[in-house]
Amino acid sequence: MLTTILRRSARVSVGVLAAGMLVGLAAPAVAETPVTRTAAEAQLPAGAEASATTDAAASLLPADSRSERRKERLHNRVGLRLINEERAKAGCAPLQQADNLVAAASQQSDVQARRDKMGHDGPNGDIKGRLGGLGYSQYAENVAQYQSAQEAVNAWMNSSGHRANILNCAYTKTGFDTEKSASGKWYWTQTFGA
Repeated sequence: MLTTILRRSARVSVGVLAAGMLVGLAAPAVAETPVTRTAAEAQLPAGAEASATTDAAASLLPADSRSERRKERLHNRVGLRLINEERAKAGCAPLQQADNLVAAASQQSDVQARRDKMGHDGPNGDIKGRLGGLGYSQYAENVAQYQSAQEAVNAWMNSSGHRANILNCAYTKTGFDTEKSASGKWYWTQTFGA
């Protein structure tokens, strides 16, 4: 039996799909990516990561042709750090990035940026279609459209469905990605797996 919960607001959306009937499947082979500080983040004052917007942090990056990609990576690192700080307050272990969930988050952020519209659907289907075949017994996805990691995480933490995904200690793996649309909007996707 599958249960789906989907909530939407103007700038955030959450979806949860638990497939309890998948008990007994082997866990997927995934690579873990530790969260480390970039040179730009290291220049921030002590304790500033949680309160600094990623726009301010990204202003420390060199202005070259790769600066947008660097800004995306910085958004991702700051966002995941903020998420893990919230999880620590709730007594949950930090989420570790898994390649398959990162790929799913990246694909969904790209779809949203190309359409310049937030949502859980895309060319590869809905949450079940995109995450259901990755080998997790439970999975979820949070999406948002904000200009900074702090804004996106604040919105998620102030939404009961998003907050439930973030603070679900059963989730141990994640994918996190941001993409910028042609209009300059940043689209955020975080996927979860247990």
